[in-house]
Amino acid sequence: MSRTCAWCKAELPTANGEPGHDITRCFCPACREYFSTPQTPKSLQQYLDEIGFPVLVMDDDVRVLGFNEPARSLLGLRLEGCVGRYGGDVLECAYARLPGGCGNTEHCKACAIRRTITTTHTTGVGQVNVPAYQDIVTPGGVREVRFLISTEKVGNFVLLRIDEVQPSL
Repeated sequence: MSRTCAWCKAELPTANGEPGHDITRCFCPACREYFSTPQTPKSLQQYLDEIGFPVLVMDDDVRVLGFNEPARSLLGLRLEGCVGRYGGDVLECAYARLPGGCGNTEHCKACAIRRTITTTHTTGVGQVNVPAYQDIVTPGGVREVRFLISTEKVGNFVLLRIDEVQPSL
């Protein structure tokens, strides 16, 4: 089996001619540098926009602190209306519209996106390709959308990578 970067999924070389094996907590040199040593002071938005796949920055309360252009395009987000709002509100989760709002309904206890972000923030252990779904409010009604997500803790925040999105039929 090949070894791949836990974040960008680039193939990693095997060490000392050893056969490759699946790992989830290893970064390629580019991602390791990205997450550990800032080269120059950058705004959060500049940093995020250099990442070529959909990423949202979440706090410990699952509020969106920022996201990059691929996430903006994929999810149809507008920066000015999303920062500081709960993830369920930003994603248009149908349950976030119930009394109590995002994070405070019975449905939120089972939300894989919320649980994965919270677990990564609490433990510092990233998750890779976690299946999740949301019942999303669309102009045509509520539709189930399935996601594969990955998380990584960076400082006091969690980067939420959207690996795959599949609208249900």
